Amino acid sequence: LKGICRTAGNPLPHDRILISDIDNTLVGCAEGVRLFRQWRMQQHGLAFGVATGRSFHSAMSILEQQEAPRPQVMITSVGSEIYHLDPNGLTYTQDREWRARISKNWDRDRVQTVMSGMPGVVPQAPLEQRSHKLSYFSDGHPDTVGRIRARLAKAGLSCSIIHSHGRYLDVLPMGASKGTAVEYVRRRDNLAVGDVFVAGDSGNDIEMLQTVAQAIIVANFSDGLASLPQLAHSFVATKSHAHGIIEGMSHFLAHGSEACKPAS
Repeated sequence: LKGICRTAGNPLPHDRILISDIDNTLVGCAEGVRLFRQWRMQQHGLAFGVATGRSFHSAMSILEQQEAPRPQVMITSVGSEIYHLDPNGLTYTQDREWRARISKNWDRDRVQTVMSGMPGVVPQAPLEQRSHKLSYFSDGHPDTVGRIRARLAKAGLSCSIIHSHGRYLDVLPMGASKGTAVEYVRRRDNLAVGDVFVAGDSGNDIEMLQTVAQAIIVANFSDGLASLPQLAHSFVATKSHAHGIIEGMSHFLAHGSEACKPAS
C-alpha cells in the first residue's frame, strides 16, 4: 500500500457515480464481490467510489483482500477524508480543499479533552484515531449521544456525532460526514443530483442515504434503517451485500431517477 496516496489530481471522466459503504455492504459475501466486479466492468460511464468508517489504508487493504474493484473516489474515516484516483490508475490524491473546509472551527485537542472520562464511551485503539476523527466504543445507551452532544456544546464545541451498530461512535468536525462528502464529490465532478447512487447498511450511512434520491439499503441492514422515516425513499434490496447493490442499481437504472425521492 506504500506510495498509493499522493496530493494532487483532477476528476476522471464519468457521467454517473455509485458510492457504496464497504463493510457488510460491498464486502461480506465473496460471491457477491465476484459478481459485482463483473457487473462493474459492464457499466460504462459509471464511476465507482466507497464511503467508509475505515482509514484510507485500512480501506485499501480490505478492498485488495476481497479483490473488489478499485474505487475512483474513496471517502474514508466517516467522511472526514476524501481521496481521488489519479489518471495512472494506481495512486490516489488526497482532497486538500475538503480537508480545509472541515478544518474550520475543529479543535481536536479540546474535543478529546472534553470527551475524556465521558461516561458510556471508551476510546478505540490509536490506529482508529485520525486528525479529523475521534472514535469510541459506546455502551449503546439511547441517551449517550445526547449527553455527549450536550457536553460538547457546553464547552462551546460544535461537532458531528455518528453512532452505528449500537457500539461504534465517531466525533467529527461539524459538516463532516459520508453524506456531505458525497455531495462535495458530486459538485466537484459536475454531476447532476440524479446521477448519484449510494448504498449502505448501518447507522453511519444514514445521512448519505438520506440526502441522495437513489439510495440502496442492502437486505442485511442493521440499526433499523429500513423503518426510518427519513429513509422511506430508499430502495430496500431483497438480497444482501454486493448482491443487494446490483439489485438496487438494476432497479434505479430501469426506472430512472424519479423512482424515489429523498426526505425533505
